[in-house]
Amino acid sequence: MCARQKSILDLEVDSVKRRMKDKLFAKGVFARGRAQGRRRTGVPLEEHIGFCIAALREHADALGLRGTL
Repeated sequence: MCARQKSILDLEVDSVKRRMKDKLFAKGVFARGRAQGRRRTGVPLEEHIGFCIAALREHADALGLRGTL
């Protein structure tokens, strides 16, 4: 039996929100900068995360995010 790689196609908003509590999540991105950028747009967090997931899904193959079975 082969292990399945995670795929952007399976990613849900709630999963990202839970991971955001982890200090290692997106550690290369300045946390305060993420929060400030989101506040400037006035978009609710869930909507912003959903938009990002949708954008990544559109380009999953090119970005290597489709995963495998």
